[in-house]
Amino acid sequence: MGPASAYSTFTAHSSVWQNHPSLLEKSFAEANKNPDLALAAIDSVLVQAEQQMRFNTLIRAWDWKHHFYKYRGELELAFQAQDSLIKWRNRVHNSQLQQLQVVPVDLLNQQAETAELRKSLLLQDTQVKRRQLMVYTLIIAMILLLVLLFLLIYRNRTTRRTYSILEKRNQSFQERNHELQVQKEKLEASEKMLVEVNQSKDRFFSLVAQDLRTPLTTLSAYLSTLLKNTNDLSADQQNELAIRIDGTVRHLWHLIENLLHWSRSQMRSLDTAPANFSIERVIREQVSNLESVAIEKEIQFVVNIPEELSAQNIFADRSQTEFVLRNLLSNAIKHSPGAGRVSIYLQSPNEEELQITVEDQGEGLSQEQINSLWGDGPSLAHVPGDESAGSGLGLRLTKTYIEMNHGDLTVESEPGKSTKFSFTLPKEQAHD
Repeated sequence: MGPASAYSTFTAHSSVWQNHPSLLEKSFAEANKNPDLALAAIDSVLVQAEQQMRFNTLIRAWDWKHHFYKYRGELELAFQAQDSLIKWRNRVHNSQLQQLQVVPVDLLNQQAETAELRKSLLLQDTQVKRRQLMVYTLIIAMILLLVLLFLLIYRNRTTRRTYSILEKRNQSFQERNHELQVQKEKLEASEKMLVEVNQSKDRFFSLVAQDLRTPLTTLSAYLSTLLKNTNDLSADQQNELAIRIDGTVRHLWHLIENLLHWSRSQMRSLDTAPANFSIERVIREQVSNLESVAIEKEIQFVVNIPEELSAQNIFADRSQTEFVLRNLLSNAIKHSPGAGRVSIYLQSPNEEELQITVEDQGEGLSQEQINSLWGDGPSLAHVPGDESAGSGLGLRLTKTYIEMNHGDLTVESEPGKSTKFSFTLPKEQAHD
C-alpha cells in the first residue's frame, strides 16, 4: 500500500473508528498481524497530514498510534505517541487561543486528566510488575522448597533403609560370630577334656596294671616257694604259706571286682535295688571275709556297735553296701602298719540316717591328698613307690555307690594321724 493510498484509507475510516470503538479495536487486531507495515502506513499518514497541516488527521493518527501501542502493551511508545498527540492538540488549542484569545477550560482539564492518567498508568504498570515479580519469586521459592523437601525425604528414607540393612547384617554377623565363638570354645573345651580324659585313663590303666601285677607277683612267689620246698616245709610253714596265698588271692579278687564295677559304671549300667537289711550283719560278714588278710599283717579288727543300734536296719542296695565296706576295710588294712588296729563304729547322727566309720592307724592325709581322692587322675593319698599305693578306683566307686543310695561320704585326717572314712545311709523304711 502506497503513501497516498494509506492516507486516503486512514482518512476514510478514522471518523468511523472514532464513533465505533469496536471497529477501532478490530483495526488494531488487523494491524497487529503485520505491525511494521501498519506503523509504516500510519507514519506516511502523519507525514502527509503534517505537510498539509491537517490537524484533525494528525490528532487522529497520533491517537490511533497511541492506542495501537497501548493495545500491544508497548507503554513507553504509547507514552511517546501520547506526548505527540498532546503536542499537536496543544498546537491546535494554542492556535485556537490565538484566534479566539480565549483559553478553553476543557483543555486545561484534559491536560490535567492526561497527566493523572499517565501517572496512574505508570503506577499501575509498576504495581503489576511488582506483583508479577513477587508471584514469580514466590512460585520459584515454593518449587525450590518442594524440591529440597523431596530430596531431604528421599535421602532420609534411603539413609534409614541403608542403616536398617547394615544394622541387620551387622547383627547377623555378630550372631554368627558369637555362634562360631561358642562352637570354638566348646570344641576347645571338648578337645581339652578328651586330652585330659585320655591322659587320666592312661595313668589309670598304668596304675591298674601295677595293682594287678603286685599280687600276681606275690602269688607266683608263694606258689613257687611251696612247689620247690614242699618236702622241706613243715606243716606250720605250709599252713602259713596257704594263708598268705589265700590273702593274696582275695586281694587280687578284690581288684578284679573293682574293675568289673568300674566297667559297669562306664557303660552307665549301674542300678540300685534298695531294701531293708541289718547293717550289723553286713559289717561282721565283711570283717570275717577279710580276717585272713588282716592276720597276715597282724592287724586286729575292733567293731563298736552300740546295743541300741544292733537291731537297726538300713534301706539301701545290699551288694553295693557290701562293696563299700569291703573297699574301706581293705584300704584300712593296706594303710595300717603291722600289728596295728582297724576300728569300725556304728552311730546314729539323726533320726533318719545311720553312720558307719572305718578308722585306720596309717600316716594320715593332707588336704591336697584328700581332694585328689575324688579326681579323675591317680590318687595322691600315698607317694609313688609305696607298695600300698593304688589307682583310687575303689574309693571313687565307693563314693558313687553311697551317693546313689542317698548317703554321704566324708574323710577326716591329718598328716601323722589316723584317717577316718565315714558314710551315712538311710534308716529302715516301713512297708506300705
